[in-house]
Amino acid sequence: METIISILRFDLRPWLDKNNQQEDYYSPELRLTPSIREEFIPRFKTDFNIPAFSIKIKYYERLIDNNITDFINNIIRETEDESDNLIAFKLKKAKGRIKSLMTEINDLILLKDYDLNLIASKHSDFSADRQHKEATFIFQYMLTALIKCYLEIQYHFSTHIHKDDNMSIADIYSLILNRPAPEYIFIHEVQTLSIAPVEIKKKIKNSESLSFTYTKLKKESSNINDLFNSLKLNTSIAEETIFSDFKHVFSGAPVSNPVKWCGAKGDLPYLIKLLNNEYKVLTFPGNSIWKIVCECFVDKDGQRFTEQSLRDQKQPKITKENIIKAAKLMK
Repeated sequence: METIISILRFDLRPWLDKNNQQEDYYSPELRLTPSIREEFIPRFKTDFNIPAFSIKIKYYERLIDNNITDFINNIIRETEDESDNLIAFKLKKAKGRIKSLMTEINDLILLKDYDLNLIASKHSDFSADRQHKEATFIFQYMLTALIKCYLEIQYHFSTHIHKDDNMSIADIYSLILNRPAPEYIFIHEVQTLSIAPVEIKKKIKNSESLSFTYTKLKKESSNINDLFNSLKLNTSIAEETIFSDFKHVFSGAPVSNPVKWCGAKGDLPYLIKLLNNEYKVLTFPGNSIWKIVCECFVDKDGQRFTEQSLRDQKQPKITKENIIKAAKLMK
């Protein structure tokens, strides 16, 4: 939560003179700050329908969103396949940190009179006392984002949280912020379709698992995340790929959502050969290596590869160095 803390206490405080720049200052800053993609399926959505009346506000929104997304991505990544005790410890620490920040922001909103009505009213004039209204927007948005963060973590770790400890938005306001929930609440739950589970008639044996197992999965699983980011940066895998699906490729478990390979076709077998033959960080008991690749990856149109087409690919020339750099991240 470094960015949020900086907005609260340090260099990014919006009322500082150095942070009251003209619009043309914040436009390139916004362009140079890409959104961080969620590595999970969101259950809640922020719908802050007050117009962002300056580029400065849009820039701060991006910073806050990225910090929250990165925080949730990390806690999900760090607790994957870990013990119940470690997950409970991480959850307690994360929830405590969010509660503390929400309380601090709420106190600052009261201290500096960052009243939501200043910007939410249909009669609001954003040209009058503009800097104060910008700060009001930023801190109200940040409080909303943290409430959403708390709800998101609570939902994704519901099996590790006693049902009596779950909090609604009204609970968060009354029990943490010591005030009733406001008229304007800019968070809603994303509706998902409930699909009845299909009966599994035959348990898949390890020898039949159609995925790879990364030999350093327990001790250096962060290497998979590094490979994931590298392949995304080079547009080798689809932008919408979420990390949990990508990690499954190297988990030894069956892959239900194959990863879309958007790079050159020859890059994929070259990457697998480097990981398996050169760096020897993959195991795949009981199956052809190319059969597993065909189960784990599909082409950019979602179509299956064939074993023969992958096996016959030649070593890439133009993109060779990029693939080598990416593969080395798993050494």
